[in-house]
Amino acid sequence: KDAPKTAAEKEEEELQDMKKNQFKARPLNRQVLLSNGDLGVPRVTPRARTVTAEFQLNTDVRGKDTKAKAELQKQKEEEQLRKRQKFQARPLNKKVLESCGDLGVPRVVPKGPTQSKEFKLRSSARAVEHAVSTSYSPAPEEAKRPKTAPQRTATGATKVEEFSLRTEARGAQKWDVLMENLVEEEYQALCAKDFVARGYPLTTDYYNPPQLPAPKVTETQEFNLRSKALHDDAVAEQTNQIQAQAREDRENRQFTAHGVPSTHQKPMVVNPPRRYLETIRNHTLNSDTRALARKGFDREMKEKEAAAKVQRARLDAEERKEEEEEIKKMRKKMGHKARAMPDFSKPFVPSLRSTTIQSGKLCVAF
Repeated sequence: KDAPKTAAEKEEEELQDMKKNQFKARPLNRQVLLSNGDLGVPRVTPRARTVTAEFQLNTDVRGKDTKAKAELQKQKEEEQLRKRQKFQARPLNKKVLESCGDLGVPRVVPKGPTQSKEFKLRSSARAVEHAVSTSYSPAPEEAKRPKTAPQRTATGATKVEEFSLRTEARGAQKWDVLMENLVEEEYQALCAKDFVARGYPLTTDYYNPPQLPAPKVTETQEFNLRSKALHDDAVAEQTNQIQAQAREDRENRQFTAHGVPSTHQKPMVVNPPRRYLETIRNHTLNSDTRALARKGFDREMKEKEAAAKVQRARLDAEERKEEEEEIKKMRKKMGHKARAMPDFSKPFVPSLRSTTIQSGKLCVAF
């Protein structure tokens, strides 16, 4: 790869690009300025200033309606007042004033002032009665004394009188009834305790009470349960099987001798088998087939692991190679190189020529 460019080389390339792609403005078309918006940018006509207007609310309309209704009602009331006849007072009859209440308004006789009267209380009467009942004869010394001021009579304490309640009468009546019942119960109990002997019969025949039949003794009976019946059947069947097995064993233990074969009979001939002899074949077990399939699967897995290992090794080698190349490039960039001294015999003098900016191309809007 090429070596990296220096800063001076990059500046020279940028200057060359700027010289190649210089901006050049196009001449202005005067017809665009003189047109009414049909060429170039369309002319924007300024809008008129916004004029504020009052809000038209329904509340104002309703207020006007109520005001109109109030004015109409007021006019109707004034018209009714105008139509109503005016009040005219009749002349006064002088006889009404001179009469004694039989003409016109009846005369009202004024009442005298209300006179206060003393209250007649029952307590004052009781106090007087009590004073009379508890009066005593004054001493001679007290009788001789002049009575300068009336003395107050001493009133005694109020007597407490019992209330006559119907509940007390009812309670006394119930108490009397209860006591009578208790006395009757005690008398009945005492009568029951007294022993009264019966008289001996006049006859010499003794009383022979009738003999009662002997009570029957109840016999217990077993319950007819289905489970018990099934159990008995099972036990009977088991005993029958045991007996049959014992009988069969006993018969098998008995020895019976076979008779000697006679010579005049035909010799025994073995008949050939009607079916061909069966050939024994090797059995194919599923375990063997599964073992073969497992062996093939293991072999494939080992091959895949080996291929993956080779691929990883190759990728690691490529990654190490790329890292080494990047390190080499970085070392080349980090190496310091001295720049050449500029040529001061031909110094750089900027041009003083003024550049004119030309207008660019404008799109014509139709």
